[in-house]
Order: sequence, then C-alpha cells, then structure tokens
Amino acid sequence: MRRPSRTILSTPVDIFLAILCLFLLSLLGTSRYAYQFRRRRSVAALVGGGWLSVLIGMLIGPEVTGLVTRETILQTVPLLTLGLGWVGFITGFQIRLSILKQIPASNFRIVAFDALLTTLCVGPLAFWIMGLWAPDATGLALWLPTAFVVCSMIGWKLETRSLGLGTDQHAVLRVRATGTLLAIVAVVLFGLAAKAIERDDTGAVALAGDFGALKLLHTLVLAMAIGGIGRSLVRAAGDRFGYKLAIFLGIVSFTAGSAVQIGASPLIAATLAGVVFSNIRPSRLSTFEQFILRAEHVIAVLFGVLVGILMDPGFSVWGLVLVGALIAARAVIKPSLLSAPKHADGREPAPEIKRGVRIAGVRLSPIMLVVGVSLVLLEPSTFHKHLLAALVFVGVVCEFASLLTHVRERSDEADAQPQSAEGVSA
Repeated sequence: MRRPSRTILSTPVDIFLAILCLFLLSLLGTSRYAYQFRRRRSVAALVGGGWLSVLIGMLIGPEVTGLVTRETILQTVPLLTLGLGWVGFITGFQIRLSILKQIPASNFRIVAFDALLTTLCVGPLAFWIMGLWAPDATGLALWLPTAFVVCSMIGWKLETRSLGLGTDQHAVLRVRATGTLLAIVAVVLFGLAAKAIERDDTGAVALAGDFGALKLLHTLVLAMAIGGIGRSLVRAAGDRFGYKLAIFLGIVSFTAGSAVQIGASPLIAATLAGVVFSNIRPSRLSTFEQFILRAEHVIAVLFGVLVGILMDPGFSVWGLVLVGALIAARAVIKPSLLSAPKHADGREPAPEIKRGVRIAGVRLSPIMLVVGVSLVLLEPSTFHKHLLAALVFVGVVCEFASLLTHVRERSDEADAQPQSAEGVSA
C-alpha cells in the first residue's frame, strides 16, 4: 500500500537537506567499498544500469519513507540543470574524431539501423498505446512522451562484465562503441524533439514556428564559444586539481545556464560543447579527461536516485500494455541488430561471446534515466511520472530477463559438454 505523501516541502532548509541527501548517496555509491561491491559479476548488471540507485531513490522518496518529495526535487531546477549539463558534457566529450576514425564501419551501420528501426517501429506503437492510455491528450501533447519512449529505447547498456565478454575485446568494443554513439543520438533527438514544440499563452501545445532550428543554431554557436574558451582555460590550469574542478564546473554551469536562457536544451547544448571541446586538442587534454570521467559514476548514481524519487508507479492497465509491448519490441529488434564481430584474422568469436553480445542488446541504456529526468523537468505532469515508472519497469524486466537467459544458456552448454565427451569416448 502506498504511503501518503507528506506536505509539500518548500522551505530553504528542506531543499538544502534534500540536496545534501542526494549528494551523500551519490558519494557513498562511488566510494571504495561500493566500487569493490559493483565489481562482482552478479552485482555489475544492477549497478551498471542504475537500477540499484533507482531503488534507493524509491526508498527515500514519497512511495516509501517520504524523506524527500517530488515537489522538493522539482524546486532544485538550477541543480538539476547543472546535472543535465554535466551528463551532456561527459557524453559529448567521448566523441573524438581521432577515435571515430578507428571504429569499424560496421558499428556505424548498427547505430544507423538501430536508431532508424527504433524510431519507425517503437514510435508509432508507443504513440498509439499512449493515446489509449491518455484519451483526452491531443496528438501534439503526446509528441514529447513519444520522443521520450523512442530515445529511451535507442541503444543499450555499455556494461559487459556480467555477460562475460571481457575475454573478447572486439565484442566489448562493439557493445561499448555502438552504445556510446547511440546515447549521443538519443540525447540529440530528445533535445530536438523538445524544442520542436512550444506552449502558447493558454497552455496548448503547438509546433514551434521554425521547428526549433533557430534554437539549434544558437546552441551550436554557444558550443563553439565554450570550446574556444575552454581551450585556453585548460592550458592555463595545468595539473592543478582545484583549477580543473573550477574550470569544469564553470564550463558546464555556463553552458547549461546559457542554454536555458536562450530557450535551448541544456542537455544537447552541453553535449555539443563536450564534442567541440574534445576535438580542439588543447594541451593536457588527456589529464583533464581523466579528471572529469571520475565524476561519471557520481552523476550516474545521482540520476538513478532522482528517477526513483520522481517516478510514480501507479500507472493504469494501459501502462502495463505499453511495458509489455516495449519489452517485446526490444526482444525482437535488438538481438537482430547487435552481433559479435569476427576477429582480425577472420576467426569466428566463441559461442558464449556471440550469446553475450546478442543478449547485451536487450538491456536498456542508462541514458533513459537522464532523458526521463529531463522529461519531468520540462513538464512535471502525473502522466509523465507514470510513464517514467513504466520505462523503469521495462528496464528492470529486460535486465533480469537478459541475466536469466545468459545463465540458462550457459548452464545448457555446460550440461551438453559432458554428453559430447561421453559420445566421443563411446
């Protein structure tokens, strides 16, 4: 039975305590003991997808203890905007031309086909089901929720340890390279979709006059400017930790805040700024990269906790229908797209590697957590909170189904080996 929500927390002290609670949980989730805990293969799947963080968020949120309410979190918009900018910058920072040139063309084809098939197959299906779920909503009102579902379904999780792919670097590269590129695609698509519509004075949703093209142009100019400024700042910082921290926070804050001021998406603006910044080749870029990537797990835990607080699992039967349809779509589309590559000498990968890569595609990308927080920030409606919970349910089911499939098939192979040995001896 759901526990009633507390009175809306709006005092500065309540907001401060909520922020402090979030950061303490994020730091604890990335401590040395937590690192050793998530290195276990049985735990890596839950931690890598952010599901353990989501569970913690539910425990401290209004669904269980009520220590932190949704209203309190939604009053920390500047902090959440900074968090979105942080994720966007780190994501874009991994897209470097020198690295892209080394990625096989087959990986880019996988990225293109996954983005296209997911959009064409999942988009109309989700739009139709959500129309039945919210019959009073107009088509344009379902534009943003549909974009959220599509972008959440694009790509897959980058974690490979739980599937035993560490022995084949070609397979690991395929899963991680395609997953990273698809995360960029999801972020950009959602940012464009969010700015293609606007609300008039009456609150009705309408298409933007230029479909968001002008805001995109402003975002590109902003990203170029941030890249140029950052080049000089990183060169001046050297190896001093305090300077690098100040530069990174300043770049992310300025990018995300400026994007909000011009009506652009802080997530897409920071992503493009990260892409520009990583390709200007300033001195000491490698040390700066190592510095900012240390914060990746902190932000991942933070957004998992935020999703656990913001989502509302009390969705209707049509929400369950959507969950079932999305799980079925992933089970059909993803394994047919993601396959283990051959070795450089033409050898086929081992059967367990093929199985692991195929199963890896079924798991939901953690970028869903980031896009979900962005959705609720843009429009904190009850329907969006229900939809966020539905996608979390999809992710958890796909995660456990993948693990069970992996364990069952590995067990079947182990049982078949003694039988084969007996047949040979006979």
